[in-house]
Amino acid sequence: MKRSAPLPLLALALLLVAASRLLRLDDLTMNRDEVWSIWQTFGSFGDIFRRTPYDWPPLYFLTLGAWSQLAGIQPLALRALSALAFLPGAAVAFKLLQHWRGWRAGLIALLVWSGLGMAIQLSTEVRGYALQLPLAMLAFWMAVRYFERPDWRRGLPLTLTMAALFWLSYTGGMVILLTGIFGLVVYRPRLRSLLLPGLLTALLVLPELLRISELLVRRVDNTSVIDLPPVLPAIIELYIDFFGSAWPITATLAAAALWLILRRDRPGKPLMLALAIHALGMPLLMYLLNPVLGLFHGRYAWWIMPGIALLIALGLSWLPRRGTNLASILLVAVLFAAVPDESPYQIFDRLSPLEDNFRWLRDHMRWGDELLVTPGIEDSCGAAEEWIYHGRAWLPNSLEFIREPGGQPRIWVLNPDRQTPELRRHLEEERIPGPFVGPYGCLFRLYEAPPDPAGIPYANGMRFHGAELLPDTWSAGERPLLHEGETFQFRLWWSVDETPPLDYSLHTWLQRRGQVLDEINTAPMPFWPPDAPGETSRWQTGKLYVETRELTLPWPSHSNHFDVYMKLYHWETLEPVAAQGLGPHGERRVLAVRVRSYRI
Repeated sequence: MKRSAPLPLLALALLLVAASRLLRLDDLTMNRDEVWSIWQTFGSFGDIFRRTPYDWPPLYFLTLGAWSQLAGIQPLALRALSALAFLPGAAVAFKLLQHWRGWRAGLIALLVWSGLGMAIQLSTEVRGYALQLPLAMLAFWMAVRYFERPDWRRGLPLTLTMAALFWLSYTGGMVILLTGIFGLVVYRPRLRSLLLPGLLTALLVLPELLRISELLVRRVDNTSVIDLPPVLPAIIELYIDFFGSAWPITATLAAAALWLILRRDRPGKPLMLALAIHALGMPLLMYLLNPVLGLFHGRYAWWIMPGIALLIALGLSWLPRRGTNLASILLVAVLFAAVPDESPYQIFDRLSPLEDNFRWLRDHMRWGDELLVTPGIEDSCGAAEEWIYHGRAWLPNSLEFIREPGGQPRIWVLNPDRQTPELRRHLEEERIPGPFVGPYGCLFRLYEAPPDPAGIPYANGMRFHGAELLPDTWSAGERPLLHEGETFQFRLWWSVDETPPLDYSLHTWLQRRGQVLDEINTAPMPFWPPDAPGETSRWQTGKLYVETRELTLPWPSHSNHFDVYMKLYHWETLEPVAAQGLGPHGERRVLAVRVRSYRI
């Protein structure tokens, strides 16, 4: 039998496995447990060790802290650790079945293991289980190598792997147990060789076992009151949780694998028996022991999945070549099946909208923006650690949180409809509302004040509060720099001290060295308030009137500064309205526009 796999085929399979994870990462939302995992790593390694939760060992948090120092704390970077760590485990699954049944069986093992729905879910989460998945498969491979040729050089890596599994999460203890059962069943004549890695592993995990002994007693008190469905429906549901959305395909392949094993192998064959105990016996045992262990749950019983994958691959290896090719194609399709969004895949019924809000805000805010968060109201959006984490991840050093508005021109307000009457009055009378994001209860809305709150009075009762370029023409945080030939928007702010007696027009134009390059000459065209009239004789005191205009830069052009001017005048007489700071013809320079061109 050919035992070496075509390298391009193996590389393609691993690329597909990587794609099945990496393509999902940016669409996922961090749940509260994931946020807690990274939030508690903010600090030194000593801080991380001290902050480790009472029901977790510290190794994963130390690893996550080190990774975040290298890759950053954005969700995509953190999830990449989990997704990439899975790949070596998939390669080890291939190696195991290749060792037993040849490279075609190894390829099926790689695809089955990688396509289990719960394995996909855990390998894209920022949780310790993600690193246990590859180490569990590695522990079995190292156990096979060790038992086939016992030697301390092989026993030491096996010991370190099993100890690391436990120090990542206490559920790793079940992998240690299953490794011992595997050696007992498959390599009984060499069982004495289990003493070396067994004793060393016990010594490495004993300090942590002693530390959590009281926790184990409390856990039994809690798990003893958990009610489970009848045994058969509960076990079937557990397998469906393992298989994921494509469970009909995986379950069909599993049934075919069991039929082939029973048909071709002797039922008592040690390897088959060991895998059957792992994949078929453990769910029943966990059901019976759930009042003590509380592990009858797809997430906490993840360590059963390696046995399921290896058993299915072992059975399907008896298919003829066409059968293994068809099974491989089906398993590739399973890799990209959607992951369920219900329990036990999502342990939280409601995910915080803060991640989506901050990601959106990153693309729509401007430098100097502030977020007004009234104490107590933020609880409806998420926990305190979620506010801290998402703020650091998406808006580092660019958004200040405030408790009350001051003279800031642009503030984002959390849940404006829940603010005090005084604050709502300020927002309605002195600012205009802008874009918003988020669901009810976690709504961020922009409120803008005019560039010049005091304003410049005109003789007709109107008051000019300044002009500003709109940010739509450049990315948030960048200085306004335009291209030659580009059309840009700018905003003009007005109010009235008293209702003007007449209707006035507004002439705005783009100028360079006295030459008018583009212009708009119309009556004011306010978009705010929504029902604002264009006739200035109908404007009312106590309101802001805001309009947006467009001008186009010349093309071709050199790198230059261009000026935007305006003139307020009566349309019948063409006489400009008097005010301080006007030019000889009643004009006022309101903006300077920078243009960069290759024609320097």
